[in-house]
Amino acid sequence: MHDDKRSGWGSLEVIERIIGDKLSLKEAERVAGAPEEQLGELLGQFAEVWYGWLEDQAIKLRIIAGSPLYLPSGADYDDRRNPLIMSLASYKRGALCFPTVAVPDPLAGALHGAIEAADLTGRFPLDKTRDAFRSGLLRLAEIAPLIRAGALSLVPNQFGGLHPIIQGHAKQELKNVTDDDQQYWHQLIRRRFPEAEERDVEFGARHMSDEFALALAWVAATGAWPVTNTPHVFDRISSGFSRAEKDGKAVGIEVARAMTTFQLPDTSRVDVELLSKLRLNDENFADFRNQLELALIRAQSSAGDNPEVFKSLLREELTQAAEKCRAKGSFASAIGGIGVPALSTLSIAAVKIGFGDLNIADPNKLAIAAAEVAAPGAVWLMAEAIAALSSEKRGARQAARLYGSLAAPL
Repeated sequence: MHDDKRSGWGSLEVIERIIGDKLSLKEAERVAGAPEEQLGELLGQFAEVWYGWLEDQAIKLRIIAGSPLYLPSGADYDDRRNPLIMSLASYKRGALCFPTVAVPDPLAGALHGAIEAADLTGRFPLDKTRDAFRSGLLRLAEIAPLIRAGALSLVPNQFGGLHPIIQGHAKQELKNVTDDDQQYWHQLIRRRFPEAEERDVEFGARHMSDEFALALAWVAATGAWPVTNTPHVFDRISSGFSRAEKDGKAVGIEVARAMTTFQLPDTSRVDVELLSKLRLNDENFADFRNQLELALIRAQSSAGDNPEVFKSLLREELTQAAEKCRAKGSFASAIGGIGVPALSTLSIAAVKIGFGDLNIADPNKLAIAAAEVAAPGAVWLMAEAIAALSSEKRGARQAARLYGSLAAPL
């Protein structure tokens, strides 16, 4: 039976159905070492899912219509294991900045070449495929918590460029490229590579026009709104196409603009498990994301196109947000109604049994500390304090850690 909840899980749904358990890094290593015969069977199942999703779910049913679609560019590919796999930081950036975002299926990216070769030769080049399979599977295991939390849905976007419907839209968009577009792309290349020869500039402009046309083809074929780190694609989509701009505002176009202009926020220090926990509570995440978007807008409105000023302003905004969330989610806030003598008694008990400072977020430790207090009302104090450690306060503490992780590398 097909589980609608898993409709956007892509390769993760297939692999977990096969192994009968949740995919972890340890399990990914085990599966990657499967004998050649089993590996060939696995690849066959994945290929069917990827082609089927593209044809039925994306194009016919348009299940990602109106949603952001992360189309990676060169800045998103820094994986040393496999240059065809989007970086973990880019996956985290998508999960951090949008309520939900369609992202490249890492296993589809890693195995795209092998699948295409199999279509031509009738067999998978297993000797060249195993390393790619392992790389894609490990990245899939790393982002699995964010997929389960509903933050990411997987798209086999590498296969889209070869689909006849998307190809057709792309060819039509290429016909719509104007002289102003060409001039704009030439200027971008000359500004970045002032010593480039004219033929190299022409080649680069053609590549940009192809990339732009493919992005708009995804819009036309699926109804999704493409998010990209490529400025020339983003600028044309956000300013030149009213429908894309309207959809973009609904999913946070200012956040996408910051991603495009400055490749921020930097999520290299964000913990996936922490982010996935915050994502499990829609209200807490919505509050976090609103504050993040506000920080980005404030920094961008004052920085203009200056990346150093933007980073400095954003660091200040994120640091202030972290401090506010720490105060909101602090233990002292949770038990603010407890009298000073009783709080002091609990603090002494906490130190006595080796827990140190009472400013802890573990209700079990609090319960043990309270039980250590041989005084009337201790159990009542314990119950009140534990009740005060609500989901909202846990969310505030999680948000504080995330804001701090974003501010640290700036």
